[in-house]
Amino acid sequence: MIRRACLVAIVLLAPLLVAASDPVGDVAPCSSATAGAGTLPDLVRADGWTGEEATTAVWRLTFAGPLEIPPADGTPFRIDILIDDPRVTPASFDGVAGVNRAVRYVARRRDTPVDVVFVPERGSTPFDGPVFDGNALTIQVPGRILLGQDEGSVNLAPLRWSVIVRDGNRCDVLGNGALSARLAAAPPPGVAASPVPSGTFMGPAETVNASVASRGTALPPWLALVLVLVVAVGVGAAVELRRRP
Repeated sequence: MIRRACLVAIVLLAPLLVAASDPVGDVAPCSSATAGAGTLPDLVRADGWTGEEATTAVWRLTFAGPLEIPPADGTPFRIDILIDDPRVTPASFDGVAGVNRAVRYVARRRDTPVDVVFVPERGSTPFDGPVFDGNALTIQVPGRILLGQDEGSVNLAPLRWSVIVRDGNRCDVLGNGALSARLAAAPPPGVAASPVPSGTFMGPAETVNASVASRGTALPPWLALVLVLVVAVGVGAAVELRRRP
């Protein structure tokens, strides 16, 4: 009975725990043949959710330190949000199997557009670049562009995704690299549902303030775990009382 109560508590509080974490300092050589040493930002967390009444897909990627765009003569790091849409033929993208959509950002400039890549169709569509905020960046893509459809309702629920960051011969894969994360129905606590409009970038002072505000209002993971345990115990106690004559 207590086990059932715990399951109920986890289901009720799951929206507070939706995020894919990644160990700090797990940058490693890429499995595929690449060249150059590169300077790779260390990905530590990725959140994905649907915005604008579930018509857009939003990803917020958090790194271990502030993001810096390499100089013009340097090698830009590259971010690929790899997507598996079960309604589309699976394919291989840069050595990763089961990918049929990808959102790619190459950090040549902050306002470099992202490319939405349709892997089996061998095509792509550019869209607005990411929004930078301290050690995080947010990418938002309309569902119609992401799915590659001109009409019909947008359904982003079946999508599974993961992230890989590359620079030269170094890579940082989110978790174990499996395309298993889903888009949540809402952003994590303390994060805006939609990023600042493309082309509007915050200066250093504003970036620091925004980062502090986000940390102050977000629900810490330990507190979310405590809430899960409290609800589980409460539900278990209520069930036990109902069973007593």
